[in-house]
Amino acid sequence: MPGVGRVDVQGSDIREVEVVADPARLASQRITYDELANAIRQSTNVAAVGRVAQDYRQYLIVSAMEAHTPDDIGAVVIGKVCGCRDVATVTLAASITL
Repeated sequence: MPGVGRVDVQGSDIREVEVVADPARLASQRITYDELANAIRQSTNVAAVGRVAQDYRQYLIVSAMEAHTPDDIGAVVIGKVCGCRDVATVTLAASITL
């Protein structure tokens, strides 16, 4: 392209999942954007949940609830009966930056 001296294409090997909420579907389920975000955040975390002592050693017990695919995020339950895929489109995001 004329006038362009240099273009760097950057990407990442870390895949990202994009969640695009549908305002009408959120409203019909009486769910806010914050409730959607909090449900995803709370169901996809890594947390230390305890320790066990055995044979002069202590073991840390970790609960890892990581999402690996869009389906994992889509299955997140919001409230009591609504899944994330019911109020949003969940897809792999493009991770290329120009």
